Amino acid sequence: MQIKDILSRNYVEVSLCALHHPCSLVRSCISGGSKVVFDFDQVTKDYRQHKKMPSCASVDALIENKDTICFVEMKGWKDFLDHTANISEYKIQKQAAKYNLAYKLSCSIETCIGLLCDEAGVGAESDFLSTSKCYIVVTDINIQQDPLISLASNLNLLAETASDWETICWKHLKEKVEQVKGMKTLFVSCRDFDSLFI
Repeated sequence: MQIKDILSRNYVEVSLCALHHPCSLVRSCISGGSKVVFDFDQVTKDYRQHKKMPSCASVDALIENKDTICFVEMKGWKDFLDHTANISEYKIQKQAAKYNLAYKLSCSIETCIGLLCDEAGVGAESDFLSTSKCYIVVTDINIQQDPLISLASNLNLLAETASDWETICWKHLKEKVEQVKGMKTLFVSCRDFDSLFI
């Protein structure tokens, strides 16, 4: 039994853009991804309410790709940059520090195991744990190939353009992604999300 089989019975897949609040109101990019995912925040909320368990933060989405379960977390920075007065690296670092990606992943794995064990019995846990998994963190800022080189070359322009602030956001969020251990992690721009599944 696959987690997708269980979720498909009770949940409709939606585009990643539909789960990102700013994009669900007004699409902010031309690409408007077509790859569909399960709203895993809703799955976790429903599961934990049904089991009368305390709430738990989860990843935003789940998708299966071939034989890999992909946990997807979205972290938008554009709204933060647009609505934060006197933006600074300190404020960006403080915002990134709020992201507990490992905890969200842990809660999401717990929910998957619970759903599978409820459906297929206790042996489903070992099957799930042996399945290939990937943690994908998706952001709405432009991700450059080597942000540190870009950062070094733009230090004296730091306060003048949004792309420089995006580079700093990228750097601090990437540090948070690198703290996740035990599975493959990817860090991509939302515009590139669909290309992961070709």
